[in-house]
Amino acid sequence: MYNVVTKQLDEAFRLFDVNFKDCQQIEREVALGQNPYHNLVQAGVSDRMRVELGFGGSGTIDDRMRTVRTESAKNGVVMADGKRYGGEGQPPVEPTKNVLQAGYNLLVDRGVGESGEPGSGANAKHPITVLFKSPDELVKFITDIYGNQAFTLTKTGPTQSKPGTGYLKNYIETRDNTIDELQKYVRKETDRKAFEEKTRLLVPPAAIDEMRQLPPYEQSIAIDDQARTFALDQLKLKYDYALQALQTGLQEPNIAQSEAYEVVSREATKLRYTMLDDIQHINTAQFLR
Repeated sequence: MYNVVTKQLDEAFRLFDVNFKDCQQIEREVALGQNPYHNLVQAGVSDRMRVELGFGGSGTIDDRMRTVRTESAKNGVVMADGKRYGGEGQPPVEPTKNVLQAGYNLLVDRGVGESGEPGSGANAKHPITVLFKSPDELVKFITDIYGNQAFTLTKTGPTQSKPGTGYLKNYIETRDNTIDELQKYVRKETDRKAFEEKTRLLVPPAAIDEMRQLPPYEQSIAIDDQARTFALDQLKLKYDYALQALQTGLQEPNIAQSEAYEVVSREATKLRYTMLDDIQHINTAQFLR
């Protein structure tokens, strides 16, 4: 919990101000009913109570309530794939990962708990698979930028979460890789087919011919412009499909009926607004152009 971070860019969108949550922040969130760990524990209690009181059990009402108080944490909560998380011997609850994985798999028409690249299903050629070959790639993209929270509801408490590094790193990597490959293409060190397969960047042959006729300095500027534009477009496309997967994942039936839905939905909504805010930054940040 202490390693959960939020990212905020300054007015020039150049600096990251990373703030770690301290004990006082967590205490305030609990008091306001906003702390995800506190609410997930409550969801686990509600889930166990529903099982004990709604589907039978042994002993009196007092016996069952005593079981709820002592055993609820071991029970965990149901997430998108219908399995239980956060309890004793269970994987931790990771709202972002679970929802994104479910959303991706629903978009490509396969089981929500699957990982790896899609097969030959009806929607296996969904555009999301071009940018993210698997749900793991989508989850990595988002958690690298915004971090990841993982919760264990037992007495061991919350598992440690990792901070994000912001979208700038992803943009720079795409831009620099594109510059390298485009330089090879312009210098005839690689052919058009290999270049397009590796980068997914489509440049008219006539434009490449024009670049080849430019003096070295003007040529480097032209290559940089192409790479920056492409990197921005790719980043925005990734955000678009990540948002689509996030919204789709929240509609997965097991999540919709889970005692943890309110917590998961709130965390997903916070992530969505943060992503939309960053998209606006990307659209207006002059230093990326």
